[in-house]
Formats: sequence, C-alpha cells, structure tokens
Amino acid sequence: MDQRSFQSLLRRAVALPVILLVSLAVILAAEVLLLSRSLRWLDHSDKIIANARQLGREVSEMDTGLRGYFLSDDKTFLQNYVEARARIPGQIDLLAQLTSDSPTQQERVEDIRDAAMAWMLWADQQLAHPHKGGPSDAAMLASHKLIDEVRRR
Repeated sequence: MDQRSFQSLLRRAVALPVILLVSLAVILAAEVLLLSRSLRWLDHSDKIIANARQLGREVSEMDTGLRGYFLSDDKTFLQNYVEARARIPGQIDLLAQLTSDSPTQQERVEDIRDAAMAWMLWADQQLAHPHKGGPSDAAMLASHKLIDEVRRR
C-alpha cells in the first residue's frame, strides 16, 4: 500500500466517525431545544391551570361567605366574602396576562370576568339593601344561576 492510498484510507476512517458524531450532536441539540420548549409550554399551562383553580376557590369563598351571612346574619361571614372579592380582579387580570398568547383563551377570560362582575354586582346590591331574613328565594336562585355561570366558564 502506498502512502497516498493509506492517507485516503485514513481520511475515510477518521472522517466518517467525525461526520456521524457531528450529525448526532446536531440531532441531540435539536432534541434538547425541542424538549426545553415543550417544558416551557407545560410550565406555562400549569401556571394557567393553577391560577384558574385559585380563581374558582376565590369565587367559592365569596359565595360561601355571602350565603353564610344571609343564613345567619353574622357579619363574620362577610369577612371571607370581602377578602375573596378583593382578590378576584387580580386573579382575573393574572389569568388574562397568562393567556395573552391565545385569543380564544382571552375571550374565555373576558367571559369569566363578565360573569364574575355580574355576580359581584348582584351581591353588592344585596348587601347595600339588606332584606330581613336575607334575599328572597327568587333572588337566591338568580344568584345561584350567576355563580354557576362563573364556575362553568
């Protein structure tokens, strides 16, 4: 074997593994980037779900506090209502911010905001003009429909 053919053989013997190694490194880097991006989206989705669940808990806390007050006429129940009511706009704003990348989700957040504001307006009116024994059965049924709409959305 002459020197030239040996060098050619040596180049092929070294070049093939190097090319395969570089190709494998590029594929691995692409997979890592894809996985990283997928994990960011997963984390983003988890934040949205956690915020939506917290909003649901706040709405339930408001509803429970208000019902407790209407049933017992004990103003300590209103503390839960007042605290939860103060947190809800911020929760909705955070949810809107987290879903800013999706117009469909933004519409849903606005639907939630509208439903929550309608229920809070009803509750504020009931508290501003208290009735002896609480609101009428028809008013409580209307409240139940409003709060169910918030929960549904």
